[in-house]
Amino acid sequence: MFRYNLLYVTVSRSNTRDLLYSTTLNQLFTNVYVLKLCMIDLFFLVRDNHNRAICVDQAVIMIIVTMMTLVFQLVLNDVVASLLRFMPQTEMREKKKESKYRETRTSNHLRSLLRKCFN
Repeated sequence: MFRYNLLYVTVSRSNTRDLLYSTTLNQLFTNVYVLKLCMIDLFFLVRDNHNRAICVDQAVIMIIVTMMTLVFQLVLNDVVASLLRFMPQTEMREKKKESKYRETRTSNHLRSLLRKCFN
């Protein structure tokens, strides 16, 4: 079973053409937003002996930084989206040729090494 997995399953023949890059960026920003919201909440939860919030300034700074991060993400999404939509055809052809050659060479090399090891 291990041999079968190495020979046929782990060698990927699909190519996403870097379309998962924008999804990964958005997931990363989602994690950043969750982190910042938790920090803002913690700043508002800090109290002194008289039950007054003492870290309001830090919370306001984090709110401003969160807004700046949102603007940065929107600009970055626009740039990445335009690159994904309007990739020149010559680059796409070159990428396809390179990926086919690389996949074939890598998979053939891996298969030959595994056959030597297991035979």
